[in-house]
Amino acid sequence: MKKSLRWLSLLLIVVMLGSLFIGCGKTDDKDKVDAGDKKEDKQEDKKDDEKKDDEKKDDEKKDDEKKDESEDSTLITDTPVTLTYWGALNSNASANYASLNETPLAQELERLTGVTIEYQHPPEGQADEQFNLMVGSGELPDILERGWFDYPGGQGKAIEDGVLIELNDLIDEHAPNFKKLLESDELIDKMSKTDDGKYAMFPFIRGNELNMVFYGPIMRKDWLDDLNLDIPETIDEWTEVLRKFKTEKGADAPFQGNDIPRMACAFDIVDGFYLEDGEVKYGPIEPAYKDYLAAMNKWYEEGLIDPDYAALDGTARDAKATSGESGAFFGYGGSTILRYLTAMKDEDPNYDLTGVPYPAKEKGGKAFSGQKDFPVMNPGWGITTACEEVEIATKWLDFGYSGDGTGIGGPGYMLYNFGIEGQTYEIEDGYPKYTDLVTDNPDGIAMGHVLGGYTRSIYSGPMVQAREYHEQYQHLPQQIEAAKHWLKADDSHRLVPTTPTSEENEKLVDIMNEVNTYVSEQRLKFIMGQEPLEKFDEFVEQLKTLGIEDVIEIRNAALKRFNER
Repeated sequence: MKKSLRWLSLLLIVVMLGSLFIGCGKTDDKDKVDAGDKKEDKQEDKKDDEKKDDEKKDDEKKDDEKKDESEDSTLITDTPVTLTYWGALNSNASANYASLNETPLAQELERLTGVTIEYQHPPEGQADEQFNLMVGSGELPDILERGWFDYPGGQGKAIEDGVLIELNDLIDEHAPNFKKLLESDELIDKMSKTDDGKYAMFPFIRGNELNMVFYGPIMRKDWLDDLNLDIPETIDEWTEVLRKFKTEKGADAPFQGNDIPRMACAFDIVDGFYLEDGEVKYGPIEPAYKDYLAAMNKWYEEGLIDPDYAALDGTARDAKATSGESGAFFGYGGSTILRYLTAMKDEDPNYDLTGVPYPAKEKGGKAFSGQKDFPVMNPGWGITTACEEVEIATKWLDFGYSGDGTGIGGPGYMLYNFGIEGQTYEIEDGYPKYTDLVTDNPDGIAMGHVLGGYTRSIYSGPMVQAREYHEQYQHLPQQIEAAKHWLKADDSHRLVPTTPTSEENEKLVDIMNEVNTYVSEQRLKFIMGQEPLEKFDEFVEQLKTLGIEDVIEIRNAALKRFNER
């Protein structure tokens, strides 16, 4: 019995142990299943995460693409905006278009910026009259093109008069290109604002020294060569050349006499205001001015100056310069030298011109003055008090300065200087080169007139004028040589445009209206011999009686304020 019980006990123990092993075996299988499920879940989670990452990357890529498109876009507005613009139509544009509205430039500018401009132009020769009437009526456009240096009291007074708005905050917030340009050049900054630091215009800026010199004395080079004459440097050498032109070439008017006041540079004087030793002076009251008048009077009596010089218009001057009546005159590298050479190419293949230096007092020396602009030029573009879209107008005006921080290389810079890529220019080895449409127009249109429809570089705009424009427009050897000669003049006597106060300006205008009229009349009389030079001292005293010394004082005060800007 005991033996049977013992075997039964052993059997129960075996069964229990077996159950334990079986239970353990089931637990392991369950763990394996759970682990597999978890592994699959993790794989699914990983796929989900990867999917989310891919979606995130796609979204980021789309955002980046949108950002790039936004950064590359030149559009100023996504909604239609129309601004009105008033300014004189330059002759280079009016040669082929009745309005800037019709030009390829205006159409491309609208495409790039999204802003429609309605251009309004006063009749030719009536800009001043129409401007005064417009301002007086209070019916102003959104944007005004004007020579604000010449506005009585300057751009600051235009703000006071309710014509223009102050731009300081708008430039800070909406004109990054122009702002960088102001920060890059102290002189440009000073010339662009008022004495109390207010900005009211976007100016035309010449980008380098070469662009600032483009006007001066010109002579018939073929005549100089035929007569074996050197290019004259002094007033005595000029006299000899003009005499030869008269006697040997039969010139009735050897020197046209246009812009004759510039000949004063040969006597270390300027026929107007100038700077010497940091002070403003006025040439006509200086003793050397008498010497200048005496020399011109002698030329006139010898028949070296056109007897009708004071009455010649542009058409008459062109005719005399190309017919052989004149051998010396003042003009531009483009619209004079290039235009005359082009016009005479077939008619007289020997016809040739050269720019000559402004005459100096001594051989080998520099002329006392010449023509050289400052970087900031008249005109300027202001936003009027009538404009309701001032932010859009600010951005539109800033467009022309787009570039590398100095206004160079951006889309506005390229359009205003070179026109439309593929039509008026191509990029060759990084250089914007004008196409034959510009340089050799199939319809025979002059280069300046083509540029007048596609660019603003040929005249002016709210922009920086490119060096490459000048290099190609003044591309003939005669033009290049002329610029070299004209650059020889001393530019240290140039008087920077300054801004008198309203009170000063009122006094200055009253005085200078009389002074300018008197000087113009007496200069003509002295040169033509209608007034003897013995009366020069009386001439000076009359200028002092008219108040010229008060004007000099005002201009010195304005210069001091400018230097302190």
